Amino acid sequence: MTPTIALVFLITGVTFVLFATERIRADALALSVLCVLGLTGLLTGEEILSCFSNPAPITVAAMFILGAGLTRTGALEPVQRGLLYLADRGELLLLFGVVTAATLTSAFINNTAVVMFYLPVVLQVCAQKGYAPSRFLIPLSYASMLGGVCVLIGTSTNIVVNNVVTRHQLPALGMFEQTRLGVILALAGVAYLVTVGRWLLPRRETLTSLLTTAPVKEYRTEVVVLPRSPLIGQRLGDVRRRHLRNGTILGVTRHGQPLDPPFDAIVLEAGDCLIMNLALSGVRDVQTTRGLALLPDAELGIEELGTEATTWVEALVPNNSPLLGRTLRELDFARRHNVRILALHRHGMNVRELMEETPLRFGDTLLLQGTEEALSALRGSRELLLLSSMPQPAVRRHKRWVALAIVVGVMLAAGMGNWSVAHLALGGALLMVLTRCLDMNEAYESINWSIIALIVGSLGLGLAMEKTGGAAYLAQGLYRWLGEWGPWVAISGTYLVATVLTEMVSNNAVAALMTPIAIASAHALDCDPRPFIYAVAFAASASFATPIGYQTNTIVYGAGGYQFRDFLRVGIPLNILIWLLASWFLPLLWPVHR
Repeated sequence: MTPTIALVFLITGVTFVLFATERIRADALALSVLCVLGLTGLLTGEEILSCFSNPAPITVAAMFILGAGLTRTGALEPVQRGLLYLADRGELLLLFGVVTAATLTSAFINNTAVVMFYLPVVLQVCAQKGYAPSRFLIPLSYASMLGGVCVLIGTSTNIVVNNVVTRHQLPALGMFEQTRLGVILALAGVAYLVTVGRWLLPRRETLTSLLTTAPVKEYRTEVVVLPRSPLIGQRLGDVRRRHLRNGTILGVTRHGQPLDPPFDAIVLEAGDCLIMNLALSGVRDVQTTRGLALLPDAELGIEELGTEATTWVEALVPNNSPLLGRTLRELDFARRHNVRILALHRHGMNVRELMEETPLRFGDTLLLQGTEEALSALRGSRELLLLSSMPQPAVRRHKRWVALAIVVGVMLAAGMGNWSVAHLALGGALLMVLTRCLDMNEAYESINWSIIALIVGSLGLGLAMEKTGGAAYLAQGLYRWLGEWGPWVAISGTYLVATVLTEMVSNNAVAALMTPIAIASAHALDCDPRPFIYAVAFAASASFATPIGYQTNTIVYGAGGYQFRDFLRVGIPLNILIWLLASWFLPLLWPVHR
């Protein structure tokens, strides 16, 4: 092993650890890796810039715009109506409808956009029919991945793999070349989800469901006695019995100093701060009691909201939100949007301490209260994805057939193989704007720039692995471990390594790193690289066992109230099933000998 190979391995290892621990935002980390590769001399300035001009990020950005054109014109509204129809006929039929719709749609639209589109729809249907969203959101995420592997443009992972392939002077992947195996895996995955998988799915509460059920959870908060409050001079015990029955008083401070118990004997003064555990029903008690206020409201001076005219709603922090990495207090979020922030959940756990001071992350779920007018204005921003039943009208329904024609045209033209996918996708995105299915601002906003940055950084790391000989070094090791057992075992091993890595780090990073290794392994075994390439493409898009390996899993993690072990229980059997099927069919559909 040369020093340069050792250095690129060190950078790769540190990058993987940081990806897995989420200590740094994935897109910021990816771009930081590019800078490190340049400073260490592993890549030249021209090579770093080539990652930005690579067709992969351009193609993925264009695909986001195509997907936005379909949703903004209401082209997918019939699917929503179909889910409501199935929901009337039982949970099993609804589950089948959700996974089928997500699988079919994600073959033509980026799977992240598919989940973001269907998520509010599924939550609305569940709220109307009384179903637990946790019974449907993991299948929604998994189905979007299974559909994405059926067509080249279904997932950004395929685009990254295709660009590495063309950089090695190999024939580009065809638009429908992987469809045969993709359909086999998708059918097997859907069958698993609606049979065995449905019995493994949990019934979890979401934040909104807590509002209509028994107060099984409490939230630590602080309640302030306002100036000129009618409660001044009254004993806390009397106030608690009349107004705060659904809470527990943990302590009382006055002028920043704690008061000694017994708390019920304390005579209240203006500015007294009650440290309490409140059930969600207790939140309304505070808001309807004259002279009391939750501490964030009192500090921020939010306009008083009449509880009779307000709505409770969950909101998800999406992966392109400008809120990422910033605190609610720093953003002055509550005052700007005239809403109350009642709770913050992260990965199924309530953040009780210093909620206003906690930097927001992708997948965080906020419980908000506000008027329909305030929430409607918030829904129109990119800051949060509101998971309520408030409708979001499609403003250009008369353009739905135009948008459908553009997407179908792009796919058919790409399937003919006469033009590059990047050119066709970019042309289709431009047509969406020229035909006024979208305006330019909507087109820019539909692009998930964090994924684009992640792809650029991943391409740089993969290029460094190739340039230094690191990919060939790893391929030789893989050949020594598995080569003696023959190409079939080597293909299966390549898939297994890629799928395990994808459970821990970004799928695009795995695609960029493992594809050169797969190609080198095929050459070392004197085999056709195609089955090895597709082993990486399918494995990097089939991350079912953890909520951090694939962005769609992260999206549904908080929204479904899931715990980490839920993904392990449902996802590991599916991972094993898809691995076994892929190991069997890859060498059959793409023969290993040229």
